[in-house]
Amino acid sequence: MAGYKRPAERFAARVAKTLFQPAKGQVTVRLEPWFLDREFRRILTQRYYQITLVGLEELGLEKPRDEYRTAYNRDQFEDAEIGAGLWMKHVLDGPRQVHSSQSVHEAHNVLLSLCKQGHGWPDVGMDRAMSQPLPDDQVPKVAQPSKAALARIKTQKGNPEGTLKARREAGPLWIRIGMGSCEVIDALSLWDAISAAPEICDEFSGDDADNLVHLFARAFNVANRHWDALRLLGLSPPAWIDDEAKEEGRGLATLSVSQALTALALVKEAQSLAETAGRQTPTVDDFRQAWENRPILKRMSFDDFLTSTAGQAIVSNGKKNGVVRLDADDPRILGVAEDTDEVALASHTDVMDKLADIKASGDFDDVDLLLLFAVAEGKNLQHLHENDASIRIKHPRLEDLSAALDDLQDRVIAAVS
Repeated sequence: MAGYKRPAERFAARVAKTLFQPAKGQVTVRLEPWFLDREFRRILTQRYYQITLVGLEELGLEKPRDEYRTAYNRDQFEDAEIGAGLWMKHVLDGPRQVHSSQSVHEAHNVLLSLCKQGHGWPDVGMDRAMSQPLPDDQVPKVAQPSKAALARIKTQKGNPEGTLKARREAGPLWIRIGMGSCEVIDALSLWDAISAAPEICDEFSGDDADNLVHLFARAFNVANRHWDALRLLGLSPPAWIDDEAKEEGRGLATLSVSQALTALALVKEAQSLAETAGRQTPTVDDFRQAWENRPILKRMSFDDFLTSTAGQAIVSNGKKNGVVRLDADDPRILGVAEDTDEVALASHTDVMDKLADIKASGDFDDVDLLLLFAVAEGKNLQHLHENDASIRIKHPRLEDLSAALDDLQDRVIAAVS
């Protein structure tokens, strides 16, 4: 996307311009979480994002495949789907934190922006108060699904422990919808915000559309900082984010956002010292000198760091590879362009309506319709092909599933063009 250089920003701008805009001729857009989840994952399996955003190599997964749409053997894209799912879990659905100097974070702003565009919604606002500003039973009917989603999120996740300054001084966060209100948790994730958004939104147009893209780009980029810093260090992000990965008695078994960013600065400074001395890769002494300016933990000595779980991994990767850079001439992405098709994606309802028209035309037989409706419902065609012999006996064409799908694709395109 023009104007956005970071992969997280480009991904965010793309989904904002496609999934959150109405189809041609429509003035509203239906936000269906299951559909958005599927499309987010589909876009993330494109090779550009697998390399620059998800980081399949750092995750220890297989080399990313080139094309999503032409891969019918599940083994060819299973790794890409696993990587997309991990990124979704830790970045989009990871809990966000309110900065000590602020009262909300980016996910709250995304929720508020989407709610303000709710089709048929009254005025919406968001602020903190020690007690509920308006009764929850006065939330209008059109906003009841969002109210239920926020209540479910609160039950599942709750508010973080500790003394959050904004909560301690100004009270919980509330979203006001007309004459009613409901609580919004402090640790709201970006995916929570999208899941709790209005079911139907009015079209984002003009400045509103630009503001939505900018808001998404900033929110996704901030959410991705932790994952991205770990990836650039050559580490597998999930292993260093999860609390479950902490090992008793071994310091720095996980890395917080600030620690990961400081570690990144540490490796870069060690690299710079090595280059100044005419060496291609930094030595332990370079890291020791860099530690004086960039200690990841001020109370920890460099020798203790060097024997810690994180220290061993960071120094080892730094000595071999330095910071994982992705310049334009990097062989891993040379010739790999982002798919910048910005045509709005059809909703599930639109797809099913179009399939009904195709079925009524009489131009497609039972095998065609079996495949078309299976694809629309997200079914695993390879599983169908391998495990249901009766299907193949009844429809011999399915013996070569790839050829059958290629032929069907050509005929569908011809029929709808």
